[in-house]
Amino acid sequence: MKSFIKNLLALSVILSFAIALSCGDDEPDTPTDDRTAQQIATDSLTSATWTLANGGQVLYESSDVTEDYTGLTLTFTATGYSSTNSQGLIDAVGTWNWTDGTTNSTIDLNDSDKSEVTVITLNNSTFRFRFRQNNEVGGVAAGTDGLAGNYDLTLTR
Repeated sequence: MKSFIKNLLALSVILSFAIALSCGDDEPDTPTDDRTAQQIATDSLTSATWTLANGGQVLYESSDVTEDYTGLTLTFTATGYSSTNSQGLIDAVGTWNWTDGTTNSTIDLNDSDKSEVTVITLNNSTFRFRFRQNNEVGGVAAGTDGLAGNYDLTLTR
């Protein structure tokens, strides 16, 4: 009887350890991202050159004028930007900043001809934004380039 109790006690101890060991954290350690939403958006904005390729589009007053901007690119750095083939729509070079220090919904391109740029979509593949061109600026006379009005651009990587 004593050996039966000893064996039962030993089995109980072993089972207790097995249960205690199996109660550990089943989730792998996941690194946390301590960046703000604005810092994440800045990283997306500045990590590549944005183009019209792969489904990009330029709308002027809701009309598709993408063909007027063939080869358009827009590249952002921490504080500046540059564009190519923008036909006067976006300055060739300039500075930018988030309009509000805590959100990622509007950008100031530091261009007096434009209203603030409203960010519609910004992720690792798509940058869609809207702005109002306030003044007629250079560009192709026969097209819509640089005309005052509302623009909606979708750029991709």
